[in-house]
Amino acid sequence: QEGGKQMRMAAAEARRVLVDMAAEKLGVPAGQLTVKDGVVSATGDASKKTSYADLIGGKFFNVHLDWNGKYGNPLYAPGKAKPKDPKDYTIVGKPIPRADIAGKVFAQADFAIDIKVPGMVHGRMIRPAIAGAVPVKVDESSIKGIPGAKVVWDKGFLGVVADREWDAIKAARALKVEWSNASPPFPDQSALYDHIRKAPTRKRDVGKHIGDVDAAFKTAAKVIEAEYEWPFQSHARMGPGCALVDFKDGHATCWSGTQKSHFVQMGVAAILGIPKEQVHVIWTTGPGSYGRSDADDAAADAAVLAKAVGKPVRVQYMRDQGTAWDPKAPASIHTARAALEKFLPAERRGSVATFLNR
Repeated sequence: QEGGKQMRMAAAEARRVLVDMAAEKLGVPAGQLTVKDGVVSATGDASKKTSYADLIGGKFFNVHLDWNGKYGNPLYAPGKAKPKDPKDYTIVGKPIPRADIAGKVFAQADFAIDIKVPGMVHGRMIRPAIAGAVPVKVDESSIKGIPGAKVVWDKGFLGVVADREWDAIKAARALKVEWSNASPPFPDQSALYDHIRKAPTRKRDVGKHIGDVDAAFKTAAKVIEAEYEWPFQSHARMGPGCALVDFKDGHATCWSGTQKSHFVQMGVAAILGIPKEQVHVIWTTGPGSYGRSDADDAAADAAVLAKAVGKPVRVQYMRDQGTAWDPKAPASIHTARAALEKFLPAERRGSVATFLNR
């Protein structure tokens, strides 16, 4: 509901700018131009026409937008244009066939896992059994019998690369690693909800007080209360996360199925220590997911490996890594109470309810 609104405003502004450009090129007032299928033409004179491709092809808009200063989904940057009136819609609301379905059904479309570039190697990450543990000793000789296998170890980061993917998988399984002692940072799952209930309140924000809630509960004929326990929600993709990064001459190219290419660009740039303008993220279809997924993490890992070995590196997580190390929506407890009375004066009829969330 937020991203769609922003795209609608951006599209309206792009159309306005393109029509203004066409007006200048054709010598016709913008109000006397119509657009159909990307072609701008003068009303009543079909000979005067141009296309969006001719007007903007290969160039940037460079139009000022009133950005609200927020990143991610809340970002909003309207221009001067107003969106089209719904009565003038020609596409929205119509049963438009998706052009990507056939390629997916018949296994003809490339996904992120299918991307290959010359000279690339395959990478695999090695994670500890307990979050927070770091490698203190790595026996690189334990994978010397695997062709082309190489260890990349930098503080808490540990991965392997090999020329063939199966060799990278074998190296990740065979590498002998001694991990630091680390206590599990999370409570046992059986005690999770009691842990949440006992956790101290860090912030409480009451938006607005309306009436006397405490008094309403004291005089209520009936109070209904319910409590809901919400588990951790995995953001792992339907298939393991995968990304490919090619880093050379101070520039990085990344192929990723991320939901937010601009965040991957910022992350890869920070990891490699280069300006974000020197990172090109090419979005490629990836497996479905909910919210921020491990696709972004795969890109970050591939960037570290690519810089270390000086070759393009393709990282694909294993299924257990995807579900164990993907971003998680937090577990929570929600308590709802409602106070009901048999009769209230007209100005007070209804229910009084308060919702307390942890």
